[in-house]
Amino acid sequence: MSRYGPDSFLGIDIGSASIKAVLIIRGKNGRIKLVRSRVAEYSEADPGESLKSLIPELLQGEERLISVPVGVSISGRSAFIRLINIPSAPQKKLRRIVHYEIRQQVPFPIDEVVWDYQVLGRSGNQLHVLLAAVKKELIGSILAAVNKTGARLEFVDVSSLALYNCIRYFYQDIQKSLILDIGAKTTSVIVINSNKIWTRSLPIGGEEITAGIASALSISKEEAERRKKDVGEVLMLYYGNKAKTQEEQQDVALAATGVLTDLANEVTKTLNFYKLHYEVDISFVRVLLTGGVSKSENIDKFFENSLSVFTERVDYFNSLAISPEVELNHNEYLGPAIGLALRAAGHSELNLNLIPPEQARLNAFRKKRSFLVKAGVLLLGMLLLLNLLAVKRLNLYQRHSARLRAEIAAYESNRLPLEQISAEITFLKNGIEVMNSRINDQYLTEKVLAVLSETMPETIWLSQIDIDLPVRKVIVSGICDGGLREIGRFQDGLKKSGLLEEGELEQVGKDDSGQLAFSLIMPIVKGEKK
Repeated sequence: MSRYGPDSFLGIDIGSASIKAVLIIRGKNGRIKLVRSRVAEYSEADPGESLKSLIPELLQGEERLISVPVGVSISGRSAFIRLINIPSAPQKKLRRIVHYEIRQQVPFPIDEVVWDYQVLGRSGNQLHVLLAAVKKELIGSILAAVNKTGARLEFVDVSSLALYNCIRYFYQDIQKSLILDIGAKTTSVIVINSNKIWTRSLPIGGEEITAGIASALSISKEEAERRKKDVGEVLMLYYGNKAKTQEEQQDVALAATGVLTDLANEVTKTLNFYKLHYEVDISFVRVLLTGGVSKSENIDKFFENSLSVFTERVDYFNSLAISPEVELNHNEYLGPAIGLALRAAGHSELNLNLIPPEQARLNAFRKKRSFLVKAGVLLLGMLLLLNLLAVKRLNLYQRHSARLRAEIAAYESNRLPLEQISAEITFLKNGIEVMNSRINDQYLTEKVLAVLSETMPETIWLSQIDIDLPVRKVIVSGICDGGLREIGRFQDGLKKSGLLEEGELEQVGKDDSGQLAFSLIMPIVKGEKK
């Protein structure tokens, strides 16, 4: 049996060069434990195809993990993220305002992106709103890959926002904090100030450092990557003259420091833009370093010197209970993936979801179908129990009736009042008939509900179901975003079930949201037993 149950949660972060996955469980005391982690490189040319093969590998063939809630994040450079201020408005109007802002700011046609927003707070009559958008094409390839594995995808997030949820879980106070997530290809800059988050992606990462070392030492990138990991340290230039015994180490460090100096300058420019654009004067109290490059020795000292702010590297494993199966060298890579799993477990402040609307409706339908199946099983169990009780009572009635008839025969000479005994038998029979009638009504109702569930297209949602057994008629009302043809297909499916006759489309029109509203009346086939 699988050891992973309803208190298990999976987070998968699709970075620019690798996929990071974690599995966490929540104990009876509510404590979170990290039980599994995986980091695997993939081909950026086709992340969807890589994901299809990597997810089963990351899950180690544990088929029962398909019931575990899954959150997925994409790289920040693949997403459009903005923090905007808009006038306060009711919820319905607010979404229209945000939709207008998305159309104005996103550099793609609105029908080619998936977007979402979250209100972070307000100042006077202004709302602080976080926007996120990503191209449908990218989300589609990820959905196809995850769905193929059978995993239960709950939400799609952006890596930097998932990282914020992770950091927020581990640090009680992160106001006036700057997070630098230095990955293979990019660096995510995350500013946290006054319960608001602002993020920007810079095109400098570990690969730039590797290229700098290769150029400075005239070696291949593969050899430069090896030396960066084996002998590289990030050293400030004033650390002293080269020691002959450390010449190679100093050469590697000098090349790495040059790239990191460029990164520090870009970070400074980005922060100046933030202060100017949002008219804020912020003095950071800490810089938090994470990502694969943060493993470099002395990198915290480098940024503390460059930015003149206290700097520390985030140690996720120091704040979590971890299983022996977790690889300790994954520590710096797992922030976003842990944030996703924590969000699936209900620990998050940012909850944007970039799943396309049609996938969200499919998820809702699956949940509804699961509920109907469970309700049907429960109702069927009740019907079986009622039948068993009816049979048992019938046997008791029959034995009692037989005993009464024997007593009548034995004492016929005494002329007992047969009318009284006959009345009792008639009463019992009537009771059985009433019970059988109720059982039949329940059975027919369940059968009608099953037919509706099986034939209803994904584009139709029913808001009302009336089953009038005395007049043998079913009335359903709902909405459809697939047009009259989908309603006709639904009507034909009901007729083909053999339970319902061809009905009448009683009412068709559009509701307040512009969707097609309808009402359908169908008689129950004559001769179908109740």
